Amino acid sequence: EKSAVITLDDGWVTGYNEAWPILKKFDYPFTMFIYTDYVKGGPKAGGGSMTWEQLAEMRDAGVDIGGHSVSHSSLNARKGKTDEEYREWLRHELADSKQMIEQNLGIKVKTIAYPYGIHNEAVREAVKEAGYEAAFTVYGQHLNHGADAMQLGRYAVDSTNPEVFKDKVLAFPNAGTASSGSTISTASTIAGSQPMDGETITNPSPEIKVNLSSLGNVDPKSVTMRLSGIGLVPATYDTETKMLSY
Repeated sequence: EKSAVITLDDGWVTGYNEAWPILKKFDYPFTMFIYTDYVKGGPKAGGGSMTWEQLAEMRDAGVDIGGHSVSHSSLNARKGKTDEEYREWLRHELADSKQMIEQNLGIKVKTIAYPYGIHNEAVREAVKEAGYEAAFTVYGQHLNHGADAMQLGRYAVDSTNPEVFKDKVLAFPNAGTASSGSTISTASTIAGSQPMDGETITNPSPEIKVNLSSLGNVDPKSVTMRLSGIGLVPATYDTETKMLSY
């Protein structure tokens, strides 16, 4: 019995050509989160885009299809918009993309992955209003029955850190415990982080701090920081204060 569910974001054709055959071989359930502007024929489509026909084929094979907005813009991006303009823009990104997927694939879209994992209270409320039942971040955290349906965590797996997948599958149902080489909880799940979750800031390059004292003693060499849309950054970890900063 598999203890992990895989999700693929954006709608790259490599998900169809490469990931899907491997996932089928090992019988892993997975979800495709797509942003509609990137599907073949859309304004952001390119040579690496999937087609609606390919998505329909995956749908028929049992693959779940979820939303990822219209344009893959950060849903917190309200700069230059009035309150009314921002609400309408959010509605378009969330509700219109959901409707487009449902119309093209004849399915009910119940889930969404926040672009870059970014969200705040206004975004979460708009997600509910658009009719989604659950929303996923990129915060590495174990899911349980008490998890907030609008802030479900996922572990990001990439070619530079493939051990994350193995560590977390082997660690279930205790995936939240820290282990050497593992990706552990992020600012969203650890008290004392700066900026705070959902906080509005004006500094385009703020100092980011995460207090890891609640995790106990961890190997300093195992502590790293990744930022959505940027990747690994040269953060500093103070072993005395247990503060990770960048």
